[in-house]
Amino acid sequence: MSEAIKSIVILSALGVSGRVWDQILWQGGAEKILLHKPELIFSLLLSNNKQIPFLTENISQILNAAQKKIENMDYFLKTGGQVLGALGPHELGKLNRASTPLLCAYLRGNRELVRHNPSVAIIGTRDPSIRGKERAFDIARTLSAAGCLVVSGGANGIDMAAHEGAISSGGETLVVLGDPLNTLHDERPFRVRNLKPASAVSTLTVFGPWIATSRSLFVSRNQYVAALADAILIVEGKLDSGTLHTARFARKIGVPVWVIPGDPDNPLAGAANLLLQEGEAKALIQPEHLLKSLGILTVKPKINTPISVADKKLEIKPATRPHADLISLFAKEGGRITLDFLCDQIGKPISLLQKDLLELELLGTIRKDGSEFVLTEV
Repeated sequence: MSEAIKSIVILSALGVSGRVWDQILWQGGAEKILLHKPELIFSLLLSNNKQIPFLTENISQILNAAQKKIENMDYFLKTGGQVLGALGPHELGKLNRASTPLLCAYLRGNRELVRHNPSVAIIGTRDPSIRGKERAFDIARTLSAAGCLVVSGGANGIDMAAHEGAISSGGETLVVLGDPLNTLHDERPFRVRNLKPASAVSTLTVFGPWIATSRSLFVSRNQYVAALADAILIVEGKLDSGTLHTARFARKIGVPVWVIPGDPDNPLAGAANLLLQEGEAKALIQPEHLLKSLGILTVKPKINTPISVADKKLEIKPATRPHADLISLFAKEGGRITLDFLCDQIGKPISLLQKDLLELELLGTIRKDGSEFVLTEV
């Protein structure tokens, strides 16, 4: 562990928060404070209204105790973990927007995702309906294919469906855990480690190994889910759901909240309907409305119901229409094509091909049917 990482983690372990970043930087950084001005730790704690139970203790004893706490990070660092914040608050990206600013965070994967634009947090209950899970998966797939980073909490239910939908499009996803680092094993739940491909999944926790596991950590975690997103989408959630905490954190820092409205008699629509009633959220009818709000969709959404390819003769309209080459290939192959087949037939990077397909899907020209894309309009 480098001295820069060790110093910022020690301050965090002592209870210093990101509220005093300006003072830390003014003094030359965490490393210089610990080496030359350790007495300043008391003033840093007092500045962020932290109670100091050890005022009568020797500063060297305090630092020795903190040193022992951070030795437990060896497993995390040896297995590919990274500490964000050692070089300054800029490494924390959007996490700096949280209600409780951080000194550091602990990440596995792509460290650039904490500043990715645009990003959407898709959240909801751990016990959703079948349709709720399908909707979370489909919306995440659509957003990811359009270039959005999908963020969620890695819980069973809506969260996992969102992560799976995002990576199914070939995109990446960021899991914000409510679990602290562990001294002996991986902090990631098995279901998160089991997401494939692993290279598309990054995980982040803000809790060091000196913090005991508790349910309250998941509520605290929600503010960082909100901070990392440019918009929040609640798919399903009850009135006592943690999704309401995330929504409140989001509203506090100016992140817009979207919800899927539902039947007033359906408990799973309770959180969404309450936020709509209180004027704290927008109703999402189609994913393209959210894409438009993020400034990454220019095509006009088509609302009418897709027509089965069997009901229309496959005749191609003039080549001036968008992606005429793709439509011609669909017609040639009988109206049904897989993404793998398209990659083999068209010399385009998969990311560009996915964007073309998304535009055709939003125009109503094609629709997704399992692993295939189906031509619906010619």
